Amino acid sequence: MKVRADQRVGLLLAGVVVLALVSIGATVVLPATDESLKAQTVELSAEAEQGAEIYREHSLWQCNAAYSRQTGVDGVGATTPEDVGGQSPVMLGLERLAADATSAQAVADACGAKLSDEEVAAVGAFLATRAAQ
Repeated sequence: MKVRADQRVGLLLAGVVVLALVSIGATVVLPATDESLKAQTVELSAEAEQGAEIYREHSLWQCNAAYSRQTGVDGVGATTPEDVGGQSPVMLGLERLAADATSAQAVADACGAKLSDEEVAAVGAFLATRAAQ
């Protein structure tokens, strides 16, 4: 049986569509059904819940995730391994500026947040719970 040219194009397009659906299934559906990738829920104490609320309310998460990047886009030039040889190990081109994430007072001070002692203790309880995960 001889296949005409227009039928070959149709078969090729059908193959591309099938391949696209299989790739979507492999990259989206399969990981979504994998039980080992499910987020683990953690029970927070009342103090840790209050600390989480303060952490969000004062945007402490933003200061705790600060990075400084020196790349060609920033006008400094890209960092090479020779530039950082013998220094403390940070990712090339990146240096973390954030405060010690285990100290609630250090995080609050880095963000300029004025917290009471009770609020610092609550944020500390939240950070300790988060670090234990």
